[in-house]
Amino acid sequence: MDPSKPLPENGKELDPDSDAVAGEPAGGKPAWLVRLVWVCVIAVCLIIPWVWYHGSHVTAGWPSEAELKNGPISQVVMWRDGKHTAVQFSRLYDGNPDHFWKVVTDQGRFDEFMPFVAYTRVRPGPNGTRLEEQKLNLPFGDQELELEITLTEEGPVRMARWRQSKGTLRHNEGAWIVEKGSEGKVILRYQVSATVDYILQWVTNFAMRQRLGKLLDAVDARVKSLKASDPDYFSRPIDIETTGTNPR
Repeated sequence: MDPSKPLPENGKELDPDSDAVAGEPAGGKPAWLVRLVWVCVIAVCLIIPWVWYHGSHVTAGWPSEAELKNGPISQVVMWRDGKHTAVQFSRLYDGNPDHFWKVVTDQGRFDEFMPFVAYTRVRPGPNGTRLEEQKLNLPFGDQELELEITLTEEGPVRMARWRQSKGTLRHNEGAWIVEKGSEGKVILRYQVSATVDYILQWVTNFAMRQRLGKLLDAVDARVKSLKASDPDYFSRPIDIETTGTNPR
């Protein structure tokens, strides 16, 4: 040890043959890079289980009006076939349930206002059903589908159920549900059960849970817009053989 040279702060003399410098491990990688890698590893270990839980944890039942007064609820539910899961989004709105029902069953005009719908055309189907051709602009790519739609009504609950009859998705079913609430209130629900090739089901479910709220809000905005601009719309019959006037 050369007494004429000051010692480093840790009291140890640096090896002149060492490549290490202050703030840099002996391997040559900066300390900040090592810390960043560890932060990324920890983040991934935390985020993936969280996404998995919210994309796969199944709950039962329909949220009530009282529950929805606290805000919208999205959930993963078991689909009717008992084999698939579905994402269900429920929200409470002010309005007339008849108006909401008219908008969600006028599928031929979905491309005028509905997110992700680029083109739609509706024609009569067998046994009172409707056949809807759709082109969707989805995050994982454009999809061209044909859906068979069945309308049902049980008490205060009206449902427009659909299933894919033609298309590239391996499984694709869902429903718009309009339920009469207390005076001046309507409960709107949207269900989607879809399987996308090469994408894990819990990833698909998680992604849908983040996006479905936009569709319900689009329906609410459509109702308000038509009430202001074309109030007679709600008293006119739906033209089943309708093609949207604003294809995107």
